[in-house]
Amino acid sequence: MIQSAFYSSVLSILLLIGCTTNIINEKNNDVLYTCSMDPQIIEHHPGKCPICKMELTRIESKNQNQNSLTFSNQQLKLGNIKVDILKKQLLSEEVNISAKVVLDETKSTIISSRIMGRIEVLNFKSIGEKVKKGDLLYQIYSEDLASVLKDLFIARERMLKLKDKSIDYKQIYLSTKNKLILWGLNENQIHKMEKKGEVPYLVPFYSPIDAFITEVSIQEGESVMQGQVIYKLNDLSTVWVEAQTFLSETTYLKEGQKVKVSLEDDPSRSYSAEIKFISPEMSKGSQVNIIRVELKNTKNDIHPGMLATLSILLSNSKTLVLPLDAVLQETQGNTIWIQNDNGSFENRMVKTGRQNSRQIEILSGIKEGQKVVFSGAYLINSEYRLKKGANPMEGHDMKGM
Repeated sequence: MIQSAFYSSVLSILLLIGCTTNIINEKNNDVLYTCSMDPQIIEHHPGKCPICKMELTRIESKNQNQNSLTFSNQQLKLGNIKVDILKKQLLSEEVNISAKVVLDETKSTIISSRIMGRIEVLNFKSIGEKVKKGDLLYQIYSEDLASVLKDLFIARERMLKLKDKSIDYKQIYLSTKNKLILWGLNENQIHKMEKKGEVPYLVPFYSPIDAFITEVSIQEGESVMQGQVIYKLNDLSTVWVEAQTFLSETTYLKEGQKVKVSLEDDPSRSYSAEIKFISPEMSKGSQVNIIRVELKNTKNDIHPGMLATLSILLSNSKTLVLPLDAVLQETQGNTIWIQNDNGSFENRMVKTGRQNSRQIEILSGIKEGQKVVFSGAYLINSEYRLKKGANPMEGHDMKGM
């Protein structure tokens, strides 16, 4: 629907300009007059408009090339046709590389079982769930853990009550407590269990970080072996943006080089970053390298899997440039529309050079200081085809272009 409305709007503008545009007629009169309110009125002498009775406005003072077009001020405004002076500007030569947002692997944490047992309660079961530091992750039943907890209670009781110097109960107690800490229990948990004085049926384990769950490797009720992975957590405060580059592209890239990152879902959002890593070897099965940049993600609104573009600036130089939309690029060649001293518009073929996402270099075909259509070139081109029934490029010398 939006696309259809857009084409209908453009067609309406073309028809309006088509009805009101004056192409210099074959009589080669020196002066033409039109009405600013009714631009379809064209006269070869001054006077009043036969429709609204306003004074006619002079729109032409010299003979024109028969391939040129003339518009009134009102027509230029309706068609959003803007003219500016061609001059030298800085042209930033940049390379755009497709990329993808991935997890920062240095922010990844594996939650694995350090003891044998059975997972009785699994508090988080879905990928993408947010976990805060201290949140209960799972509860486990483990005979090994229960046995060591009994040893801890016994050692603590004897340490407090018995004064037998031949046995160092304090050392036994500390050694047993240290074993529990190595198994993943914390000081606060152990203290609560000691205060209660009984071995719990289920022992809880908590998240050590704020993160998102990126992998759930077990189901509730399943038995686990020592070292078996239960969760994979990832802190998304930073993310990586990775791109694949060919060897010819990698030669002008280096670690620390500044890049601009834009996300495909919202191109208006862009981030400044630098290349953090360039793979020292080609990927297996393909002749590409991996380059990586790091982005801060404090709002957690950049998600792994998003498509992105890396814009890498190669050079800055001053040259004749035009906005990209001002140049009509076709298979036969590149053309622009210029404005002559008498106000008419004429098509010119140009030779172009480097370009970026906004600008294009002009090597030859026009000179610095000439008036060029910066906005509305496609509209003028369409108007020419509509009125002339021909391509504006016909008759141009294609040699050297």
